[in-house]
Amino acid sequence: MVVPRWARSAAGAARSRVRSDLAPAVRTPLAPLEVYLVGLEDGVVADDAASREVMRTQLRRLRRLATDVREVAAAEEDALTLQLAPCNPTELVRT
Repeated sequence: MVVPRWARSAAGAARSRVRSDLAPAVRTPLAPLEVYLVGLEDGVVADDAASREVMRTQLRRLRRLATDVREVAAAEEDALTLQLAPCNPTELVRT
């Protein structure tokens, strides 16, 4: 299949946007993790359930980001399969 030049350039621009958005997306959960870790080491952040929950939340964000990056890479390699299934649009919007 021959892909038109405009489609290749549009895909390249989209990949560039994804890559440029990736760094801030990674830094967002890393910054509070670093602050809390340094605070724990320095004794200025309490080693309590609230602090651990903040760190767990940021780890979940990083895990979700890693999954998203893996799915984008798979999509670029045409390694994803589309699985169609009937759904209720009202229920879909609620979730």
